[in-house]
Amino acid sequence: MKETKLSDTQLLNHYNNAYVTYCNAGGHTYARMNELKADEFRAQMVKRGIEVPQFDSNGNHPGVFNGPGSA
Repeated sequence: MKETKLSDTQLLNHYNNAYVTYCNAGGHTYARMNELKADEFRAQMVKRGIEVPQFDSNGNHPGVFNGPGSA
């Protein structure tokens, strides 16, 4: 898996980007692909003991839509 080769900082950035892309994707398939990517990154973060960020319901996310790590 690609996420095992990422640094902790890169892993967090990839997670944030996949998550924000999942939340803002226009199509169901694209949203689902990014949800799965975010889940993979989240699992690796938990495995490494990295705190997984909690996003607020106002849409304030630190990621970049279609940024590195998104599907």
